[in-house]
Amino acid sequence: MTASSGSSKLRVAMLYNQPVLAAGHRDAESEHEIVFTVGEVEKYLLAGGFDVVRVGVREPAELLAMVADAKPDVVFNFFEGLATHYETESTVAGLLEWLGVPFTGSPSTTLSLARNKPRTKALLRGSGLPVTDCLVIQDPRVPACPFDWPVIVKPGGQDASIGVDHGSVVSSQEGLVRRVSLMLEQYGAPVLVEPYLSGREFSVVVVECPEVSVMPASEIRFDE
Repeated sequence: MTASSGSSKLRVAMLYNQPVLAAGHRDAESEHEIVFTVGEVEKYLLAGGFDVVRVGVREPAELLAMVADAKPDVVFNFFEGLATHYETESTVAGLLEWLGVPFTGSPSTTLSLARNKPRTKALLRGSGLPVTDCLVIQDPRVPACPFDWPVIVKPGGQDASIGVDHGSVVSSQEGLVRRVSLMLEQYGAPVLVEPYLSGREFSVVVVECPEVSVMPASEIRFDE
């Protein structure tokens, strides 16, 4: 990899989804976290001697213009999909692949699979990993819950914990019907229902570069 013309530094374009939700929207705070994350990582890239440019995009034309104008040596890909078009997370990675621009993170095929929680669970189970059972619901006709109460209800196609709050854990069939209806209204199908597992929550990152290495675990706290 060579540095961009006119500079001895490698040019890194920090690509992220420009927030599109109004300040009062239920998911606005979560969406704006990406801007904070970009700012924090930018500090380390600048300290490392990179030529850094921030690029927040809302549509494909802005991404294409960035590649043409900024001519980055590599894209640090923070793009998580637009809140109004969540499937664009993998679309952006696919465009970068098509343009031949190196970028960090997972390829478009991986992002497409991981964004669909029911499909991801099926793949993990097929690989022999222990995962909880689940019920996938596509419309308001909610069948009798096959699991012991409580259960947790979440959007099946949203990023991370979008759509998950204290109301996600329900303890009755009536509560399940209400929550599924709300998730369908707010995020669309599918809706994922799983047995609720109590206990601590950890996030572990596995990187293959080129050998597989496991990063230190981080714990997600819910003290408040």
